[in-house]
Amino acid sequence: MNSFDIRLATVADVGALTSISRETFAEAYGDRNKREDIDYFNNRGFNRENIAGEINNTELIIYVNGSHKELYGYVVLKASTNYGLENALEIKRIYVRKICYGNGLGNALMQAAIRHAGRNGFSVLALAVWKENHRAILFYKKQGFAVHTETTFDWGTGKVDDDWVMVKEVQSTQYKA
Repeated sequence: MNSFDIRLATVADVGALTSISRETFAEAYGDRNKREDIDYFNNRGFNRENIAGEINNTELIIYVNGSHKELYGYVVLKASTNYGLENALEIKRIYVRKICYGNGLGNALMQAAIRHAGRNGFSVLALAVWKENHRAILFYKKQGFAVHTETTFDWGTGKVDDDWVMVKEVQSTQYKA
């Protein structure tokens, strides 16, 4: 089993996090969506200013793997009451570069999210996933997530996708600092 250095993102990661965010979003959605929609979302959501804002946002926790110059994966977490869930930690995004598929990095990032949830008293992890992202859905099911409800994802271009909301119960005593 591989060992990965998972750490909290810092402002020194802005460039690398912007780059991986744009790259992995395009990889995840590019095959089944228009290039214009991908570019619009990347330019609007994954620019240096927004990524710096996320890193500095005290309501978000961002774990990364890699150097300040090149990242291989990341996960963004936020306390949430979305989807009618109480005491939930939401995985806003979890992505790894395609070159890392199957090497255990996704699992390591998910374990970081589970540990964070457990250490901070959350009882549920939740995430939204595009219904057409079969690889991600299979990964989440292997991690113990189950479909909870449905939601939508608005691209901001008039395009709206149907998503699943998946949840996993977390024991707050499961991981201790």
